[in-house]
Amino acid sequence: MKHIKKTLLVICGSLMFILGSIGLLIPIFPTLPFLLIGSRCLMKGSPRFFNWFKEKDIYKKEIKHYIEENSLTAKQKVVLSIGFILIMVSSWFFHQHGISKVITFGFSLGCLYYFIFRVKTIPAEDIAA
Repeated sequence: MKHIKKTLLVICGSLMFILGSIGLLIPIFPTLPFLLIGSRCLMKGSPRFFNWFKEKDIYKKEIKHYIEENSLTAKQKVVLSIGFILIMVSSWFFHQHGISKVITFGFSLGCLYYFIFRVKTIPAEDIAA
């Protein structure tokens, strides 16, 4: 059972990492939410894969403080919020079934709540240091 859970976490983390990478190429597609979720999945699913990911510049620049200290800057929280709001709004236009709209909306709302109220806000200077 533990092996299945780790495999699912690696698959989910890889999918989120791919979606985050697509966000680097498409300006209206959110990057940070997918990278944050993907990094958490990879961290728990495969330490080897997570160590590889930690060497990448996007990790060091965008999400290192979140992973190590559970903290983000106010600007990162705003970017995350906009991304999740875009996901919520787009779910109503692109999903055809009501249940998929509700699931996507609920997931986005839950993530939005978590990142705004449960993650510590740090000054931008702490990221540059």
